[in-house]
Amino acid sequence: MTPEEVEVIVAKAHDNHSRIEEAKVPLDVVKEIVAENDIVWGVWHDPRQPGNAGLSVIKGHEKLSLIAEGARPESIKSDAIPCLEAEQAESLRLMLGDGRAENKKS
Repeated sequence: MTPEEVEVIVAKAHDNHSRIEEAKVPLDVVKEIVAENDIVWGVWHDPRQPGNAGLSVIKGHEKLSLIAEGARPESIKSDAIPCLEAEQAESLRLMLGDGRAENKKS
């Protein structure tokens, strides 16, 4: 991932921070972000990472794999959710994203 791509993801997380914080029910906004997008990143401050941002995929592993293989789906919507740490992003992945039981293949 390029530094420019990381910057775009971080900016999306910053944009959503106020929206989530100001919501009466913040989790409803997070659920909406996940539902409306094909790829959703969790973003947290991590001075050890490029751009001082830790990134984790909450939703969209399969789409990212296709992109990495050279496939370019027609239209992909992506967004980012600010997290306190990697563990929070992982919890969101398990609750709302790719880790949900209904998303696992038997």
